[in-house]
Amino acid sequence: MKTNAKKLLFFTTILSTVFGLLFYYYKLGEDDKETLSSKSKQPHQVKVVQSIEPPELPFSTMPLNKPVAHLDDKKIKPSSSDEAVFLYDEAQEFAQNLKRFKMFCHQNASSQKLEFEVNQFVWKLLKNVQGNGPIIKEELLSSEGHPLYKNILLACLRQAKFENKHEVVWQIVNNRNEDPLVRRTAAFVLGKLPDVPPNPKEFLFLLSDPDDQVKIFALQNAAFHANDDVYKTVKDLAASYHDVNVRMAAVNAMGNISNPNQKNDLINLIEQQATFASSNFSESSLIKRTAVSSLDASDKEIVAFLRQTAIDDEENEGVRRRALLKLSESGEPGITAFMISLLQEVSPAESILLKGCVEALLILNDPAGIQSIQTKLENTEDLDIRNLIQHLMSGPTLEERSAE
Repeated sequence: MKTNAKKLLFFTTILSTVFGLLFYYYKLGEDDKETLSSKSKQPHQVKVVQSIEPPELPFSTMPLNKPVAHLDDKKIKPSSSDEAVFLYDEAQEFAQNLKRFKMFCHQNASSQKLEFEVNQFVWKLLKNVQGNGPIIKEELLSSEGHPLYKNILLACLRQAKFENKHEVVWQIVNNRNEDPLVRRTAAFVLGKLPDVPPNPKEFLFLLSDPDDQVKIFALQNAAFHANDDVYKTVKDLAASYHDVNVRMAAVNAMGNISNPNQKNDLINLIEQQATFASSNFSESSLIKRTAVSSLDASDKEIVAFLRQTAIDDEENEGVRRRALLKLSESGEPGITAFMISLLQEVSPAESILLKGCVEALLILNDPAGIQSIQTKLENTEDLDIRNLIQHLMSGPTLEERSAE
């Protein structure tokens, strides 16, 4: 039953300051942590939280992919009676149980086990949200309430059926008097609600939130609310914001926003980042890799740019790998032959670049490309490289890993 209790740590994920940081670094830094030889590892040149692959970290610090409001009663199971000390009272109405829950959170605000203690209650609460939308709305807009209480209410709001939920969420997310832990959840929820009309004015204010994780969640939905002013703000965040994780989120957002200047702005941003073959973990490298991944590979000029980046010996391997993966999306004639040629030349010391070649050829799934990977495997004596190639060939695809 401990496993079931642990599931409630989804609720505390949004209360942690690591989620936004880890999420973006995991997506974009996964390649660079795979240097296979201790001799080839480079020290970090920017303080970015390392990516993780469960279960390497304690569960309490693990950045699960979905904050509290993504949960529903099908994904939460009640804990055993010895773990859950606060129970849902079936004899009482929804509003009365909510009042009890609010008081319990207030009285136990300093408890390290609060999330475990309310596990069974939350499971039952989520089963009883229908028909109680007005109560949930009133409580959410109240100025009182422990952050956990408010975040559980946001989970309830996602499931409750009433019109114009987005208006409630906008009021919460742009209320700077609200706890930032709650604003983070609200920013996430805003992108998950159906039928939310674009609102560039409110979204611009949201992007000015002083909490960086609020920015990160908001930027995931920038394309939906974008106008010229939103695009300029996102571009400015990508270019010079003090937190690299916000910058990466902003670069991703630029790639998703339809704007006539997008291509040139992304190319300019890439060219402004000073990176070198030995700078895999620099902030500039993180930004450049993000920008490369955000380019439109259907554009012939972009394809030429990506080809040049992929073969640039002075560029760091992480950026070159991203260029190869992006090229695999282009559908351009001759891409398979280009990657086969590069795979034949890459040395065992260039493990990240080699990984990119193999991944891209597996995505293309051309028989000639698959054969070239097999040939590389057979002709490679380095045990680490052989293991890497075998792992890539037998493991899940890049798209499958990204979807997890």
